[in-house]
Amino acid sequence: EIVCKYLRGQGHWAVIPNVYIVRGVEIDVFSIKARNVIDVEVKISRGDFARDIRKRKHRMIKRGKYPANFFYYACPAGLIQPSECTKYAGLLWIYRDGTVRRKKEPKRIQRRPQRDKVLLRVTQKLDKRYRKLSPV
Repeated sequence: EIVCKYLRGQGHWAVIPNVYIVRGVEIDVFSIKARNVIDVEVKISRGDFARDIRKRKHRMIKRGKYPANFFYYACPAGLIQPSECTKYAGLLWIYRDGTVRRKKEPKRIQRRPQRDKVLLRVTQKLDKRYRKLSPV
């Protein structure tokens, strides 16, 4: 929730936790800013961080097939050092008082802004999730 509030404060116009945009790939915090999709992976332990690099999303990023434009790790301050992140990953530190500081800028992993097709697919998935929670 802290990361979501931070991103909204940075001008992101859509911020949604726990989104699946590609089969078998979860985004802890999905956001959109200026037609760029941002993936924020939240880590709470060193072991969690060490296991993360084996995930499918990192193989997709390296092949240029991942639908996000930017990728960040977010963690308690000091848990992950900027030098430990992959070259494309940004890093956000979350402090005990709830503030968030950007410790490393991400590199663009997808050159083009996301097409309407990708944004529509995410919107449809969110609508389906919402309808399950709140039948209209």
